[in-house]
Amino acid sequence: MGHQDSQGEEREIRRLGEEVTEATKRSVVAEMRLRHALRIIETQAETLQLVARNITSMLATIDKSTESDQRVDTIGNPSKSARSSTPSTGGNVEE
Repeated sequence: MGHQDSQGEEREIRRLGEEVTEATKRSVVAEMRLRHALRIIETQAETLQLVARNITSMLATIDKSTESDQRVDTIGNPSKSARSSTPSTGGNVEE
């Protein structure tokens, strides 16, 4: 009977070994998928940083352009900036 017990134990050890092997394979595949996903996320993050820099640059350019336009308007026609900031009454404004 001892022989039969040892055969059962050997089968159980082989079965457990196969389970460990399969679990290891799944783990390796999962790690590869996670690394791939991380590379994609890092690439997207870099792209978003570039987009953010471009938007910031465009906003700065718009701000400078707006400031320049306001200065030109004020220098060329000082009352224009005051008129543009007051709400319209709907009537004609005489100067």
